[in-house]
Amino acid sequence: MWKNGEMNKDVHKTHLKIKHGNIPGFYKNIQWERFGYILRRRSGWFLVALVAGMLSLAGCGVAQNAGPSAPDSGTNQGAGVIQVVAAESFYAEAVQAVGGSQVQVNSVLKSGSVDPESFEPTTQTARQVAQARLVVYNGLGYDDWMNKLLNASSSSSRLVINVGNGLWGKQTGVNPHIWYDPQTMPKLTVAIEQDLSQLDPTHTKQFQQNANRYLQQLKEFTDQVQRDRSATSIPVFFSEPVPGYLAQALNMQPIDYAVSLAVEQGIDPAPRDLQQARQDIRSHKIKVFFLNTQTTSPAATTLANDAQQVGIPVVDVTETEPAGKNYVAWMTSQLNQVEVALHGGH
Repeated sequence: MWKNGEMNKDVHKTHLKIKHGNIPGFYKNIQWERFGYILRRRSGWFLVALVAGMLSLAGCGVAQNAGPSAPDSGTNQGAGVIQVVAAESFYAEAVQAVGGSQVQVNSVLKSGSVDPESFEPTTQTARQVAQARLVVYNGLGYDDWMNKLLNASSSSSRLVINVGNGLWGKQTGVNPHIWYDPQTMPKLTVAIEQDLSQLDPTHTKQFQQNANRYLQQLKEFTDQVQRDRSATSIPVFFSEPVPGYLAQALNMQPIDYAVSLAVEQGIDPAPRDLQQARQDIRSHKIKVFFLNTQTTSPAATTLANDAQQVGIPVVDVTETEPAGKNYVAWMTSQLNQVEVALHGGH
């Protein structure tokens, strides 16, 4: 049972004891979490009331808005399949990979233009969550609307995987972009296999085989991270903290982090902080500049231009999975940019 009223009526599995493998020691640097993470806050009571009304309307047969939470195409919708809702598309991909034809996966956030932290669930989303036997979402305050949906339709038989708070055991307030951690998807894959096997024991062997195949695909990315990890710390700058966990895995250390947080929150950095960041870039105190290309701000644009003018490589990253790419292709394409930035592709 989570604190602060998070999902206190559902069946929760923390999945903190994973059977396969050890988590590398590069997560021990507490300095990354010490930075904290300023999260947007919204009125929870209003959203709970809104969701309750949605569920009531859905039960009366009100027409649904297809919106961003329409069912994924190509999945088995026959009788007996496990209904699953995943808040983010990359988590839906993992569920589909493990569940195969035995799951019907609905991904809520499919478009990169949707801000997960300000997303308002549709009636259809509320109904899908109410009917789901497994729900997967990020947690850490990133998709807090899912907590409200779960509490508005509590079920003793539904399993829930909260990736950040439950699977990793992190506290809300740290960087929520946990899918950039190279070990998140492997951990999640194991957790999904365990949950699906609990919900449908007759297909346990199939789920295990599917999970092993997907873990092999993920290994392409995690192995590349291990190969590219620097023996010494590399100073870098983030326009926003999106790739923080990946940079940490590569033994990179951000500087001028206050500017990154300000840009993330859509506010102007303090003039002194911005001036310091510009000076650090112009004096080559960083080796790589990470630019989130899905959002723009005058400060980020100015700093990126400064980096390019003095020959510091700029690596383009995105917060959400680009259209036409799966998780591994998305992450490896960004990691390839880092390799080129540091080693010229050699």
